[in-house]
Amino acid sequence: MIKHLSNLSHIRKRCGAAAFCLVLAFAVFVVGDLTACRKAPLESVPESSSQPSPPPADPIAHPDVLLDGMEGAALYDYAVEQGAVILCNGMATTSGSLPRAFFDGETDQLEVVNFTRFTSGGEEFMRAYSLRFCRTGGGDAIAYNDNELDGWQAEPTYGEEAELAALTLNEYGFLNYAQPFESEASGLRVIHPAELSLDYAVTQALYDEYLAPLYFTALNGAWSSPSELGSWIWIFEDIYHNENGRDPWQEFGENWPVDDMVETLSRYFDGVTAANIIADHRGDYDPAADTIFYEGGRGGLSPTYQVLASQQEGDVLAVLYEERDYLTGAPLPDSCRALRVRLLDDGSFRALSNLPAERPQPLALGGNALA
Repeated sequence: MIKHLSNLSHIRKRCGAAAFCLVLAFAVFVVGDLTACRKAPLESVPESSSQPSPPPADPIAHPDVLLDGMEGAALYDYAVEQGAVILCNGMATTSGSLPRAFFDGETDQLEVVNFTRFTSGGEEFMRAYSLRFCRTGGGDAIAYNDNELDGWQAEPTYGEEAELAALTLNEYGFLNYAQPFESEASGLRVIHPAELSLDYAVTQALYDEYLAPLYFTALNGAWSSPSELGSWIWIFEDIYHNENGRDPWQEFGENWPVDDMVETLSRYFDGVTAANIIADHRGDYDPAADTIFYEGGRGGLSPTYQVLASQQEGDVLAVLYEERDYLTGAPLPDSCRALRVRLLDDGSFRALSNLPAERPQPLALGGNALA
C-alpha cells in the first residue's frame, strides 16, 4: 500500500508498520565550476517593479545550515547587508523569498554567495564564490558577473559585466543560467528543499540514517547481497568520513590497518572479511603490518540522491531513492533503486541489497511548488 507521509513519528532510528511513504527528499548538491558570460538578450525574467520590496528583516531562514566561522566574517556581513542568497556548501540558509522576489520583478538585483568549508589532506580550507545578476535595459536583459574568494574576510570584487542568454528558477529550487555559446546551463540550488516539501524532515531523517553512511560507493551500483560488492577500501573511506568528519589519512597516513577496516565495514555489512579487502589491493598489502598502502586516486563527480519512499516488512526496511541532476535537481530516468536494510534492536542496521526499483507515482512537491 502506498500513501503520503502524514505521521512522522515512525521515522526515527527505525520505521513503523508496513507502508509506503511518498515524499520528496533531501539531496546532496555539488556546485560546478562557474565562468563569466557573454552578452545576449534575456526573455525569461520579468521586468523590474517600480517599487521593489526590501529583503526580509531576518533573511536566515535555515540557521542549522550555517558553517562554523561564517557569522562575523566580513563576507557574511556583506551578504546579509546586500540581501544576498547565502549558500553553505551549496545549501541555502536564506529564505526562498529572496530569489523569488527577483523573478517576480520586485527587485532589480540578485546576488548569490556560496560559502564552502572543507578538509583535504588534514588541512582545512574556507572558500567562497559569488554571483550577481542585475536587470539592464528596462528589464529586457540580465547583466552577470562573478567572483571567487580565498577566505571569508573580504567583500567580492566584480569585474566587467556580461549578459546571459537565459536565466530561470525551476520547480526544484535551482537557479539555472546559460552563456550564449554553452550547450548546457550552469546551476545551483538557491531555495532550501524544506520550503518545497512538507515532508522534508522525514526524508532528511531517512537520508541521514540509511543513505548517508553508505554514500556513495555502495549506492553507486546494483547488488543483491554484500558478497557482490567490491572496492571495499572505498566503501570504508566513505563510512569513515561520514562517522568522523575527516579522511582516514589523518589517522592512518597511507597505510590503512585491515583490522580497522573490517571492524568498520562490519557495522553495516554482514560477512566482510580481511580477504575481501585484501583481494582488491593484493599488490599493496603488507602482511607483516597487516596494512594496505593507499594514496587515494578517486575522481569524478559525486552523484546526488533523493529519497522517494520507504516500506517496512518485519525487520526489513526498503528505502526508495533516485539520482537527481546536480545542476537542475530533476530526476534522472530509470535511476530509482531500493536500498534494503535489516533493522537491529540496538538501532543500527545491516545493508542487504541495492537493486533497481519502480519509481513510485505520483510524486508532488507537497503543495509548495514554485509559482
